[in-house]
Amino acid sequence: MAGGSGTRLWPLSRRRSPKQLLALTGETSLLQQTVARLGALLKPHDIYVITSQAHVRATQDQLPQLPPDNVLGEPLARSTAVAAGLAIVLARRESDEVALVLPSDHFIADDDHFVEALREASRGAERGYLVTLGVAPTHPATGYGYIKVGEPLHAGSRVALVDRFTEKPDAATAGRFLEEGGYLWNAGIFVWRAYAFRQALERFQPALASALERIEGLHRTPGWMSTVREILEPVPAISIDAGIAEQAAREGRVAVVELEAGW
Repeated sequence: MAGGSGTRLWPLSRRRSPKQLLALTGETSLLQQTVARLGALLKPHDIYVITSQAHVRATQDQLPQLPPDNVLGEPLARSTAVAAGLAIVLARRESDEVALVLPSDHFIADDDHFVEALREASRGAERGYLVTLGVAPTHPATGYGYIKVGEPLHAGSRVALVDRFTEKPDAATAGRFLEEGGYLWNAGIFVWRAYAFRQALERFQPALASALERIEGLHRTPGWMSTVREILEPVPAISIDAGIAEQAAREGRVAVVELEAGW
């Protein structure tokens, strides 16, 4: 996911150069680093980037190893659940394939441990769970969702059920979570089978699921993206965290893998 309006790190980040396109933590951009660390898992033709239509060309220029058509232009910003759903529709992959959903603006110090966490998460996703990566909290931050970790899926597994998912609590609640223990920050990285995510959308966000079904049936003729925009305009901005994960966790459908990779 490589959207962004270029406002959070202004004036370094601008509308034409949002933070994921900037080299903030090395010689390459955050986006390039995100794609590079997937090299041990995926071939370039299996990596898709969804960004705003205004940033398609710049994204293609930064990622010449990807097929140009794998850079998907989102016609309007509607948060992460909409972006992930639209990417799955536009990519036209098989419904039982495992999808890794990654923000493009994260720093990871240890790529090897990160890739191993994704492998573990994929094993949970193959069993039908919506899997997220969690990070041990170091202070009562209010800018992250909190994951209450439940029992492992089986003995010795790093994949555990999520008892509860709380999106961005207030300071007092975050402090209580830290004191209680057993909580992880939600890193905003998700792994699932494509059909499991579509089923979750149908259950918890039916308007978005219906919009994506209409988009899937469109003929890709010149100018067809304007129709995609018309279909998505009535759909509210929906995050994966609040729109899907909180509800799915109550039904025992979300799992977590702890990420220890210098996130």
